[in-house]
Amino acid sequence: MRMTVCLKWLDRAGSNSEQTLFFEAMRALRWQRPQDARLFPYVLMRELKHSIWMWLERAPAKDATQFRTPDSLSLVQPDELEETVRSDKA
Repeated sequence: MRMTVCLKWLDRAGSNSEQTLFFEAMRALRWQRPQDARLFPYVLMRELKHSIWMWLERAPAKDATQFRTPDSLSLVQPDELEETVRSDKA
């Protein structure tokens, strides 16, 4: 299939110089492909980290009162828990 597409592109070329440019570009892409394949996971992770940091910077800041320490945790009764969950959803 790739060869068919390449041949169609070559047929559309207006001159030998355009065909030569096409072949040189294809050769450069083939030569660059292994390096791109090696770098892709690193570039992807870098961009994901950047996106996450940007999202975190735009997220609203939380109060210090919203964070719980182990000393401030306690057991609650099921009814109280249901009310808390219900009020958090509202």
